Amino acid sequence: VAADRVASAADPRVAERSAVGILPRIGEGGLMARNVYARAFTNSGKPKIAIVLTGVGIGARGTADAISKLPGEVTLAFAPYGRDLESQVIRARRDGHEILLQVPMEPQDYPDSDPGPHTLKAGANPRDNLERLHWLMSRFTGYVGVTNFMGGKLMGETGPYGNLLEEINRRGLLFLDDGNSAKSRTLEIGRKLGLPAGIADRIHDTAGTKSLEMLLQDAEGLARKNGSTIISIPALPANIDKIAAWERDLASRGVVLAPVSAIIGRPAK
Repeated sequence: VAADRVASAADPRVAERSAVGILPRIGEGGLMARNVYARAFTNSGKPKIAIVLTGVGIGARGTADAISKLPGEVTLAFAPYGRDLESQVIRARRDGHEILLQVPMEPQDYPDSDPGPHTLKAGANPRDNLERLHWLMSRFTGYVGVTNFMGGKLMGETGPYGNLLEEINRRGLLFLDDGNSAKSRTLEIGRKLGLPAGIADRIHDTAGTKSLEMLLQDAEGLARKNGSTIISIPALPANIDKIAAWERDLASRGVVLAPVSAIIGRPAK
């Protein structure tokens, strides 16, 4: 019964059953999850900011706040380890949020820093990595794409990282690199594959020197300069309150919030 309830959240046109659960797939006529689950967005030509809230689904309060306190244009990246993820994602999508799946990838200092079970590793057998990726992908449905959690080591290795990005593309998803790894090969591999991929321009680090208010101000400047920008922020209740306060009069400053697919929904050139 639980499996049927979970199945009902997925659009059957872009979903398939597997041994581990439901996985995204490219449907008939090239229909893809990155389009089917995307939040509608009308491009007004104004500078766009995509805010991606990471680690959603882990803390109950942060998750509830993210869904209820923030406008639907804010993208929510769910970690694969929370409880009751499917119903949380359904609720988030009902409130208009676009969803990403956050996938643990091997950092430089692994296992001192451990992203969690089923981490995708640079030195793993390709089939093992693929099985892990499928397990992670089956935790919930309804996401437009994947984003990394950590990954400094893996994302610099063209072979193993390329295999994983190829599978993400083959399943009709987009990919957001959260910008934490200077040696990441995301854009180079993305171009080769025709995968819609992008890198967050700023990542809010709780240990960082910049306050979130300053980071958001920065984001406005970047959006005006480049036309669009993507910012990655952890889903902590204090951060959510600050984003909500900042967003209230954003429109009066001539900048709009956009779902992440509105900025990286097309294959990289």
